[in-house]
Amino acid sequence: MKNNKTVYRGFWWFGQTGWQGRSFIPGWMKGDSKTYFDMCNHPRLQKLFPSYAYSSFGLVRHHPPLHPYSKSAIATILKYFTIKVAVYDSNAMSVVKDDVIANYSELKQYDWVNHLKDNDRYAVISAYSGDNYVGDMAHAYKLINMGIYKPHSPSSSTYVCSYGYSFLDGKWYGWSHRAMYGFEIGSVVTKGHCAYLPKNKEDFMVAELEWHGHDEYHALTESIEDSEVQHGVSYMGVRTSWVYNDVVPNVELRGTVGSTFSPYPEFWGNGEWTAKTDDDARKMAIDFARGVS
Repeated sequence: MKNNKTVYRGFWWFGQTGWQGRSFIPGWMKGDSKTYFDMCNHPRLQKLFPSYAYSSFGLVRHHPPLHPYSKSAIATILKYFTIKVAVYDSNAMSVVKDDVIANYSELKQYDWVNHLKDNDRYAVISAYSGDNYVGDMAHAYKLINMGIYKPHSPSSSTYVCSYGYSFLDGKWYGWSHRAMYGFEIGSVVTKGHCAYLPKNKEDFMVAELEWHGHDEYHALTESIEDSEVQHGVSYMGVRTSWVYNDVVPNVELRGTVGSTFSPYPEFWGNGEWTAKTDDDARKMAIDFARGVS
């Protein structure tokens, strides 16, 4: 039985079924190996349906992408953070101008790829929370959309914000340029987790031994306390060594000894533990930020 239109994931398709209805849309590639992403690149469809994404089931409504340099986004960022623009001389690699942006109009003189029309100069646009660096506009806008309005620096030795509380989901988040993770009461940290920080030297040595001992190409592994000079500074830590087994792909490594040195961390943590209070969750977020940096 034919229907004039079919509801498919909240969108009306015209035709017999939601699946066959897609053939009525210009540019739809069917019967070949092309993926549904071909549809996303169709300019006519992007213009007709800007708030929809394409999936193998048809058009699916999605949240609009973040535009951190839009007028509304800049106004939102300025509500919580300070926006600063540093203009650098490409030849001398020095700052020739340092601006604090008060509104969107002042930012319009800089294009959105952080470059000026003058090829000899470029601009870096950044967000700050007080004196602490938050990140570029995209990262600052992302934090705000997550409900993180007051990010913090994990210690007095750095001015980079890498953890904060979300007023939307009640979690404490830790992050770096590599990853981001949220913690709450009941969160558990075990060995191997980025938020895992050993509680003492013995715990640190066991963690290093287990980490390298799990490698499928290590036949024998041991860890000892040792020291090493790095960049002119002597550090105490743990040296872990291993013997490569007979199945390691590089045949020249088989039977040889490899090793690595890991200095003791600047801060001792709680080892494996469970967050029982909100402050515990905050500490886990700080540990994660330190571990994933």
